[in-house]
Amino acid sequence: MTPKPLTILITGASNGIGRKTALLFAREGHHLILTYHRDRKAGEKAVIEMIELGAASVQLFKFDLTKNKDLNHVSKNAGTVDWLINNAGVFMPNLLHKKRDSEIERELRTNLEGTIKFTRKMLHQVRKGVLIVSSVAGIETYSNMAVYCASKFGLCGFTHGMALDYPKIKWHAILPGYTATR
Repeated sequence: MTPKPLTILITGASNGIGRKTALLFAREGHHLILTYHRDRKAGEKAVIEMIELGAASVQLFKFDLTKNKDLNHVSKNAGTVDWLINNAGVFMPNLLHKKRDSEIERELRTNLEGTIKFTRKMLHQVRKGVLIVSSVAGIETYSNMAVYCASKFGLCGFTHGMALDYPKIKWHAILPGYTATR
């Protein structure tokens, strides 16, 4: 008996870890809801590839985790999902005194605040679980990455707290090391 396809929402799915994750679920015939930030062509290319690999269906949304209207639009239109995979993030390494305020805000608002707010918006639409892509920088620190590390440490704490507060949902944080993405 073939298992029923799942519905999986993956943020940041037009490249890198998100895209590779989507490819795996597409091969298994699941329904995919994918987001991209800037590169619409890469997002559309990913949709075609997912369908060719056997995805049951694919939806694509332009998505910026720092924009409440995007959070609202995707959560409103995604419907119920089995798994939410919070993968989107930014990495802007530099010494703190060399970073502009806008860079600090972008890194924290995307990686931490946006992920928390989007999870809250999707919380009652998730049936099985939430997977948050943090980083090994969520448990170790590195030079030129203090703000990034702060955002990723925060995601680990958020995931642990949510597991306590919402035990009927599975909560996972994964902590990849350096990954060659865009």
